[in-house]
Amino acid sequence: MTYFIQCEINHRWFTRSQGQNERIVRIRAKQFAQKDQRRYRVIDEKDNLIDLIP
Repeated sequence: MTYFIQCEINHRWFTRSQGQNERIVRIRAKQFAQKDQRRYRVIDEKDNLIDLIP
């Protein structure tokens, strides 16, 4: 299954990255959030929310 990292910009979600391994994708999203100070979320290919990083 494919997992997507999305970033919130102006109250809209934009895909920043994707991967096959859920654990690695969640770690990468947390790293992006720490660097950018923005909200990130991880969703799967069926748009189910996996993780939300404020």
